[in-house]
Amino acid sequence: MNTETDIEAEVQARIEFKMNEFLTGIKNAVKYKYGQAFDMTQKSQYIWQAFEEIEQMFKKEIWMPPPYNDMVKRRKWEAKETAVNEIMESIRTTFRGYNSNGRDRIVRSIVSAVEKAQNF
Repeated sequence: MNTETDIEAEVQARIEFKMNEFLTGIKNAVKYKYGQAFDMTQKSQYIWQAFEEIEQMFKKEIWMPPPYNDMVKRRKWEAKETAVNEIMESIRTTFRGYNSNGRDRIVRSIVSAVEKAQNF
């Protein structure tokens, strides 16, 4: 396994642990609140069925993978592209008399600096 895969697996394991603990806490709170609520009287049966539905929704959310695996990289890329577009517009308005090669060289150096800053 590579480092990124190890990190993803660790994050998922921590999320599963914390969310399962939260779910257990909810279950214990329901048991405490209703005391003998699970004696299968009609009222307690409805309470238990509602809890089971919530439990299934929780489990789905716990095990559902993210929409894509490179979320941080994608956010960084989007932030960089936004910054580059703002820089390009600023340079275009500031250096109108320069040729496009000069502007492009300036933009490339700024983009390089932005990318270095994002690799924290």
